[in-house]
Amino acid sequence: MKRFIYILAILVLFSSCKKEHLAGPTATQANYSIDDYTKFTPGNYWVYQVYQVDTNGNVMSVDSQLDSSYVSNDSVINGNTYHVFHERLAHYPFIQCVRDSGGYLVTSVGQRIFTTTYFNTVFDTTGSIPGSVEVRTSVPAQLQDLIAGAGTFQCLDAKTDYYNLQTTISYMQHRVINMDYAQGVGLILGTLFYSTPSYHFEDRLLRYHVQ
Repeated sequence: MKRFIYILAILVLFSSCKKEHLAGPTATQANYSIDDYTKFTPGNYWVYQVYQVDTNGNVMSVDSQLDSSYVSNDSVINGNTYHVFHERLAHYPFIQCVRDSGGYLVTSVGQRIFTTTYFNTVFDTTGSIPGSVEVRTSVPAQLQDLIAGAGTFQCLDAKTDYYNLQTTISYMQHRVINMDYAQGVGLILGTLFYSTPSYHFEDRLLRYHVQ
């Protein structure tokens, strides 16, 4: 599953919809693994409801078309085995090859997108442009209680802060992407925003199949 980050004319990936996003217990390194939280076994799939959300967290609309993600197969790249993950977020499709590398979920180009080990520290700055854009990804140790159509989950939140250093438009100066993962399930919530509109899109888990 996220939040999975692109910066072009579109800044992609995943923030809120009047969601229940409450503080839960604190995670500890000994309790979690990447596989526990991502469930990237071939054949697993997730279906999401898509919301358009304003800057105050109010739902503007609910899309009648659903998003879905699935794991198709494993693939060996440069001697490492990756999971091939097909994802649609706010109807934006892409494919990623990902694997567990030393406590991080990493892509085939080396970008770190999630961790279950290194909490409360910035572990990736992919997309940063000196003097123009700062990008910082981290995972707080505090678990988040999150309600979605598929149920209530305690999640680790891969939070990416985007700082636009060249704009005077307040809502564009700092934006946040959240990718929320639950143990035994995978990605529960992901957000996406485009570079200029003040609203964002949010995918919330509706149903899933994991093994």
